[in-house]
Amino acid sequence: MSSVWASRASSSAVHGAANAASLLPLSSLVYQSQAVAPMSEPDLQRLITTSQTRNRKEGVTGLLIYDQGRFVQWLEGPTAGLQRLWQSISGDPRHTGVSVLGEATVPVRFFGANAMALGKRRADGEGRRRRRDEVGLPAELLETLRQSPQTAPSALAKLAVLEHRVADAALRSTEADGERVDVARMSLQGILDGVIVPRLVAKHAGPLLAPLVIDARAAELARLLLTAEPEAAFALINALRADGRSVAQLCAGLFEPTARALGDLWLSDDCSQFDVTQGLGHLQRALRRISIETSSADVPTLPWSIPHAVLVAPSPRESHLLGSVIASEMFWRAGWDVQCEFPDTDEALGQLVHDRWFDVLDLSLSAVFAREHSLPAMAASIRAAHAQSLNPALTVIVDGRVFHDRPSAFAEVGADIGVASAQDIAPSAMHHAKRGKPEDERIRTPLAAG
Repeated sequence: MSSVWASRASSSAVHGAANAASLLPLSSLVYQSQAVAPMSEPDLQRLITTSQTRNRKEGVTGLLIYDQGRFVQWLEGPTAGLQRLWQSISGDPRHTGVSVLGEATVPVRFFGANAMALGKRRADGEGRRRRRDEVGLPAELLETLRQSPQTAPSALAKLAVLEHRVADAALRSTEADGERVDVARMSLQGILDGVIVPRLVAKHAGPLLAPLVIDARAAELARLLLTAEPEAAFALINALRADGRSVAQLCAGLFEPTARALGDLWLSDDCSQFDVTQGLGHLQRALRRISIETSSADVPTLPWSIPHAVLVAPSPRESHLLGSVIASEMFWRAGWDVQCEFPDTDEALGQLVHDRWFDVLDLSLSAVFAREHSLPAMAASIRAAHAQSLNPALTVIVDGRVFHDRPSAFAEVGADIGVASAQDIAPSAMHHAKRGKPEDERIRTPLAAG
């Protein structure tokens, strides 16, 4: 990891390597990971200092963000150099849960002014910049990266433009005999905003997602759901719906936080397992009511003739079904062809994906409890699904409380995507799904019974 997490060296050394590499195709890679142990300011400085030499030799530039034990990094440079550095990153024991958020070829360097700039949380009242090799980041951006990590490539690309790093780096390569034209900077900024950034955003992984807003009354709703008569809970849900929020926002901002609140009540011995099960049943009943009331009014008309197909299921041996109920609703409202099943074994799950072509498999763990102990079994289920799938490029998406509490956990089970909230499910799956089967063959594929 130290080989790539580097700071700014002398400008002549950095730009000498960058300019030498500029004749080669440029690639970018964005990833996230979790530090094994918290890093102090001296730890970060040592990490950055010891990384400078390797980055300069590879002609790599970029930005490293560290916040509350979590890393997000943008790397850019010659493809071969990035591949060598990625091998080092993947095996470094100082961080875990390493997962790629996006990779693409890029026309220019977005963070070309530094071998590796360091991005940290901006203190209240602090200006945009600290030292020349540091970027002070607003809390809003860091929260977006935490809640929806798949948006990191697009968010960081826009940050680069705002910081004028791309314009500065590109203009340096066009300077001749000390001449510099401000009009050129203005023209380049227009090209970046209108052409390059949109193309980069389109290539990188991660749709632009709305910020997640957690309803402050989720804990109150959880307690109301524990009563034998749930009408007070339903009345509160109806009152909270009056602001016009979408079903996705309702699920992500109220239903899922309420499920987690039920789990917290159980952990504090304020309710029983039976109470939790009853509360979840009431939530599922409320969602069914809302689904019927809103009907298909907000289901979009899609540009493709044959919808993407998704199999939604709880992970085998998972008893809580709210996650799958919510996922089915989210996919249906996004216009997908949804089949929801409840396989109780890996063999049954494998049979489902063997009998019918699916673009995506959505597996869920409990929305109430962070079932860390269930991750190895879920990993085995995913391996079984891949082994039996009619679609060799099956995309697997996982959801549940554990992936909300610890976003990097999806990599441990071998999933392609892990989502922290309901509103991320369909957009993330849509962006990652690979449709490898011709449409005419998809039509002829026999459906599973039921």
